[in-house]
Amino acid sequence: MRVTVIGCSGSGPGRDGAASCYLIQAGGTSIVLDAGPGSFAVLGRHVDPAAVDAVLLSHLHPDHCLDLCAWNVAARWGDTGRLDPLPVHGPVGTRERLERAYGVAGPEPLVALAFGDIETLTAVGDITVRVTRANHPPPAYAIRLDHSGSSLVYTGDTGPSDDVTALAEGADLLVAEASSTVDGSGMHLSGREAGDLACRAGVGRLLLTHIPSWTDPEAQLRAAEDAFGGPVERAVEGRALEVRAP
Repeated sequence: MRVTVIGCSGSGPGRDGAASCYLIQAGGTSIVLDAGPGSFAVLGRHVDPAAVDAVLLSHLHPDHCLDLCAWNVAARWGDTGRLDPLPVHGPVGTRERLERAYGVAGPEPLVALAFGDIETLTAVGDITVRVTRANHPPPAYAIRLDHSGSSLVYTGDTGPSDDVTALAEGADLLVAEASSTVDGSGMHLSGREAGDLACRAGVGRLLLTHIPSWTDPEAQLRAAEDAFGGPVERAVEGRALEVRAP
């Protein structure tokens, strides 16, 4: 598998680029995890949006999903070359949430998108999908992708969670948020908590993401390194990583 960071700014677009969005490619399959504000334009530098097989949404806070409104416009009236609706798998209520965001006087149908429940999703093309509830409101999910012996886990937004730790067990790459500057916030991980999650799950590598523009990323990185003891990197827009089993 190959993961490309499309956007990684926490809580909205930041000085360094778009909000949460990650492109996963393996065996002819392309998946996008989250579609935060500013991400759709960046995505087009790395893949033809018409070639994306599915979008998976971790949750419905605006910094993780609202660029699907722009995607719908491009798919309907732009030169995307896509004939069928784009599959979008998210929490229950995803269609209503996004159509409410898209419409002005009232909800407006997003006819270029086809919605499904992420809890019932088991695979997209060649990539196996598993999810678990994360420790974050509203219903939020961590997502695990496996392909040919390699594995990636994306925490989405979460506080410390035994369920997320279990999902991440033995993953080759953990993409973990590190939003909080203090331990124990409950809704988000600190750098130290992200490193502790990686350590307890026994993952191969840790990629820190979703760091807000008002938070020192180097302090989050140092805290994660101290807690994990393994290789830690910070997500940067445009960076691509190969995900391989050791």
